[in-house]
Amino acid sequence: MRKHTPLLVLFTSLIIITIVLSACSGSSKVDSITVAEAFPHATRETISSAFRTYNFNFNEEDTYSGQPIVTAASPDGTASLQMLGAAEDIQAARTFIYLPIDASSEFADQQYVYFQLLLTSIFKDTWPAMEEWLLTATYSIAERSNASLQGGATVTTPFFSEAGDLAVSLYVRLDQDGKGFLMGLVVGDWLKDIGYDPTRNVWEPQ
Repeated sequence: MRKHTPLLVLFTSLIIITIVLSACSGSSKVDSITVAEAFPHATRETISSAFRTYNFNFNEEDTYSGQPIVTAASPDGTASLQMLGAAEDIQAARTFIYLPIDASSEFADQQYVYFQLLLTSIFKDTWPAMEEWLLTATYSIAERSNASLQGGATVTTPFFSEAGDLAVSLYVRLDQDGKGFLMGLVVGDWLKDIGYDPTRNVWEPQ
């Protein structure tokens, strides 16, 4: 996949934006089907294999809200993969990254790759405009006010499959000390319980 403007440039600029914009948290909610309903090929193994290439460390299966969950983290702990649902019945999947304000452009580019991994492992070649959507969503959030970002901002769009609409969301939140951004790419209906502690390098839910 080709590279775009590093996300670091976009989100560092948010710290100095002074224009007042709506504090709306994002687009209207999509009544989403599950990942497995839209893409039966997107199993836990097919998604995991893409991230193993980048040496993600996988945890044992756990339970979250009555569903099986498997989480994994990048070698440095600043990125996370989370898959909800049984191995052959993924309900939702999401990738989170943490971008410190003082991160290098190389670091920002590498974090961006993790978003691409999730998209390609699920959508494969069925969504030619997925890179364009991700970049457009990034710019849309970059125009939000700091107050909006402190509470978390989301851009959600439906992907139209034969089984129904699958929600795809970009989530961004400015961390409490203002030293970085928590960003998430969420496929399916799972825009809750999003957390990261940069002091301990711990992602939630665990």
